[in-house]
Amino acid sequence: MEPIRPFVRRSYWNFQSNYMGCHTWYCKRRERSVERAREFAIDNMTRQVKSAKDGQVDTVNAHPNIDYVHWQAWAERCLRMLKKGMLSDAMWRLQPERHSYLRDGVYWVVVDDFHNGFRTKYNETWLFSLEETLKFIEDNDADIYYTDVWNDETPREVLKERKLRRVHEFWEKYPNGSIHFG
Repeated sequence: MEPIRPFVRRSYWNFQSNYMGCHTWYCKRRERSVERAREFAIDNMTRQVKSAKDGQVDTVNAHPNIDYVHWQAWAERCLRMLKKGMLSDAMWRLQPERHSYLRDGVYWVVVDDFHNGFRTKYNETWLFSLEETLKFIEDNDADIYYTDVWNDETPREVLKERKLRRVHEFWEKYPNGSIHFG
């Protein structure tokens, strides 16, 4: 059995590559009740506590700033708090999906098939429709990278056309979706 990595809240760096810009996250809305989210979070933390007790914490890939001697006690405390109905915001970061977000009471899950359709400067914009997305692209075209790799020599207009097709595909498949950057 592969050891479970302890949950670590990742920092969102305001780092922007000189070539690529920040990530573009395409998300679909996931209907999940608070009760079901709490069940998932409790299950996740229960497995992490059990792994820690069994000595199964992945220390090879572990976060360098975590003191694993005290981590088990922290995880047990979090588990007790989750079971008491506390940690309402944190429980959304303990869901089974790899990348997810809670925004204005809506739970969003990243759709990996559409990751990084285009990149731009770091901003906190969320787009909720094809029209908003096309307007954003039009208004920010000079700051948008349409390439997947920094050294792509394909003409910009060809890349842009490909990415716009993917944007249309996303909104056709997920009309209640969202796109954001980070």
